[in-house]
Amino acid sequence: MVEGKQSQLVILCAVVVAFLIYSKIVPLPESSFVPAVDEKQIHLVSGKVVSNPVKSSEKYYSVKIDVDYAQARDKSVFFSCGIATVLMETSLVEALYPDRLYSRIEKKTSHAYLIERGAKIKFNLNYIKTDEKVFLICTDLISCSFDENFSGRFERMRALCRIQFKRLMSAWGKAGGLVLALLSGSKEYLDQSMNTLFKMSGLSHILSLSGMHLSIISGFTGLFVSKSLLKKLWTVMQLILIFIFVWFAGLSASLLRALISCVILTLCKLFNIRERSGIYVLCLTFLVHVAVRAQDVFAVSFLLSYGALCGIILISPALNKIFSGFVPDRICSSLTSSVGAVSFTAPVSLSLFGFISPAGIVSTMFVSPLITAFLYLSIVFMGLSFIFPFSVKIAAFVMNFIYEVIKSVVSFWNFIPVIQF
Repeated sequence: MVEGKQSQLVILCAVVVAFLIYSKIVPLPESSFVPAVDEKQIHLVSGKVVSNPVKSSEKYYSVKIDVDYAQARDKSVFFSCGIATVLMETSLVEALYPDRLYSRIEKKTSHAYLIERGAKIKFNLNYIKTDEKVFLICTDLISCSFDENFSGRFERMRALCRIQFKRLMSAWGKAGGLVLALLSGSKEYLDQSMNTLFKMSGLSHILSLSGMHLSIISGFTGLFVSKSLLKKLWTVMQLILIFIFVWFAGLSASLLRALISCVILTLCKLFNIRERSGIYVLCLTFLVHVAVRAQDVFAVSFLLSYGALCGIILISPALNKIFSGFVPDRICSSLTSSVGAVSFTAPVSLSLFGFISPAGIVSTMFVSPLITAFLYLSIVFMGLSFIFPFSVKIAAFVMNFIYEVIKSVVSFWNFIPVIQF
């Protein structure tokens, strides 16, 4: 009875907090960069990169900077804080990326910088304001380096690992671009036609790092852990592998949600705490997420991730009861989960993108298993490629064959038109 009351209290707290935040009754702590002078007067900024560079257009990457100090055009310097989103030219960010025009520049050591999370950078910028947005555009990168302490070296190692990963995946062609998107969140090598197909077929959530990816990574651990070992040891190893993956991929809003849920469920297993309902875990995850990183609550990946899970938890059980009598259990479970996810994410999709794709309800059932197999094979072939370099061509052939199969299946569901408003 006490446990039931505790669950109800957590759920009620989550509902109240969500209402206060999204009704804007309680403002969130200010995390964006607010300079001490008029933004137009700023011409130099120094800070630390706190996100993976994200390609926003053919010309620019979007990079989030935790600002330390800024300098005005009159040479006055003032300390500041907050997160600034800066646009950096593609040639600057991709200077060290394999198979990029910019990465073939001679004497690239004097022109190329490792722009990844953890790097401390100083740059000149231009302030551009349009009717809708304000843009800070990097015009000249003065310096970019990592601290010489343990944290800085650790972040530099991560950045180099991501570059090496991109180098290996570039040898796999289009299949490598999909693996990069699924395992590191980097979509600059993903074929644009494939990206469009996923979007129009209602499968964009598969390309976003989330709980599905963590379950695949943790499940892969079980292949190498003897069933005779203690279950707690297996659980700890899974959690360690998940943290390594999150550290490598970067902590997006949807991935942070999945990580918090994994930690909660893992702690329950380790300390033999009775399993709680899915809605309880989701609400507790929401409260922890808001406490840890409140600025995520209006992010697209946050809204879609929580919305999809909420729909699956609340709608799927009722639909299962209706269809379980005449639909096979495995198909019924997958179908009702898709319906629940689409039902709760449809308002968000309409608001942000102007359309919804009903094809996602059915296409997810067919594409998700293929993506799971694709990821498992990619991990196996990556290991073989590092041990036996000559196997890279074999891996590329096999992975691209599966890639074309996935592309054909995704393309098939494009006959279902999107609903636009």
